[in-house]
Amino acid sequence: MRLDRYAFASGWPICPACNSYLVGDPEKGEQVCPRCGVVVEEKIPDPQPEWKAIDLEEKQRRVRVGAPLTLTLHDMGLTTDIGPAVDGAGLQSPEAMADLQRLSKWQKRIRTTSAEERSLSNLLNRVNELVEVLGLPQHVAETSSHIIRTAVKTRVSKSRSVTGLAGAAVYLACRKCDVSRTLQDVAAACQMDRYALAHYYRYIVKMLEGHAVPLPPIEKYIAKLVGKLKMGFRVERVAVELARKVGGSPLMDGKSPAGIAAAYVYIASALVSRIVPQREIAQAAQITEVTLRNRYKELVEHYKIQQKLKPLQAGGSAAPPL
Repeated sequence: MRLDRYAFASGWPICPACNSYLVGDPEKGEQVCPRCGVVVEEKIPDPQPEWKAIDLEEKQRRVRVGAPLTLTLHDMGLTTDIGPAVDGAGLQSPEAMADLQRLSKWQKRIRTTSAEERSLSNLLNRVNELVEVLGLPQHVAETSSHIIRTAVKTRVSKSRSVTGLAGAAVYLACRKCDVSRTLQDVAAACQMDRYALAHYYRYIVKMLEGHAVPLPPIEKYIAKLVGKLKMGFRVERVAVELARKVGGSPLMDGKSPAGIAAAYVYIASALVSRIVPQREIAQAAQITEVTLRNRYKELVEHYKIQQKLKPLQAGGSAAPPL
């Protein structure tokens, strides 16, 4: 009786004759009652595929479903690609190749039937190129594509540069997704001037957002800078600890996060006895040495930074500083 109540509560199929729950016979495609033998359902279709796959690559090749919908394509991924003509022996016939090339050309033409679709397709193609060059994750590409779609729908992109709008959308998506890419990084990928890209970014923020988008946290810049210089986890840990203790101070208001992160990394490298020249840190952070020295002096003058050592370990020397 307890088993029947649990079956009712859990939503399992119940026998209409004796209220016991059913078992399935996948070979015969039936649902039967093990207590009274009643066949409740028969000819159940098998949901499993009729093919077998040895590895993941073969499974992906044999699967018959399409890719998921994505904002990075102007038609959301609901398109048809015409490939080369190949016969049973894997050879390409010249006649079939000529026909399919002609069909492929017309298929690309009819994918964009209006000027708005052509503009959206060009912008999204440029966004995908920038995302690939900068090595950004997929969610940044989706966010950038959503910004571009909104700009095209509201006619913000009319009579504007494709490269400028795409670069501004990618940089705005990086700031929304807390991905540490500077304006100079995106401008270098776009092969355009930094100030021109900043103009497009301010224009998009004004027309679409209406409010300023905050920068990624300083920890992102520290991790990126330490990874560039290959300074190790200890330097990053000390720099992040300094950033968290100083965070929220009015002393850092209005300062570039790249310069502040460079100052934290420089101090942390000195604390763990792995000093890197200021010139190398400034080049990796894409700032000047003067900016690095100014941020460093502000931190040293206004905060008391101490180096603490762990007690001596048995049979060894002092542990490395934190």
